[in-house]
Amino acid sequence: MRRSRVHQSIDGALVPLLEPGEQVRARAAAWMADRRPRVPLLLTGRALYFLAITDRRLLVFDTPRRGRPLLEADLLMTKRLDAITLRGASRRPPLLQVRLGMGKSREVVLEFRPRDRDAGRAFVDAFAGRAGSAAESTSESTSESTGESTTRAAAGPS
Repeated sequence: MRRSRVHQSIDGALVPLLEPGEQVRARAAAWMADRRPRVPLLLTGRALYFLAITDRRLLVFDTPRRGRPLLEADLLMTKRLDAITLRGASRRPPLLQVRLGMGKSREVVLEFRPRDRDAGRAFVDAFAGRAGSAAESTSESTSESTGESTTRAAAGPS
């Protein structure tokens, strides 16, 4: 699928999901896998997913079957940026590899193809920039994320 088509698909699926005032920073198709201890990444079950990062969240969509548009129902995961840590990035060719920590024990590896390296760098910059400003506003962001998580829990599944 062409990159412009991927961007159009992601933009179409994001319309009902974005919160008021939320801005999209980057979107791309990337290979994603859960990192397991003592298992080479080459042997893990990687798959191609559509990713979008906003100023508040990371959204992961399942890749639709050929001929079907990307839908809101294809959303697999949404995580607030406060809950994700950048554990490392490797810029060796051909793939840009980004390691993200989700909690204490889970590590997810994203691999961006050469044509999507700019989007991968935007992902790294989003997490690196947030880490620098997190020390300044830890109490403020904690209260905001706590307030939103209780609001989402009270609303129930949609």
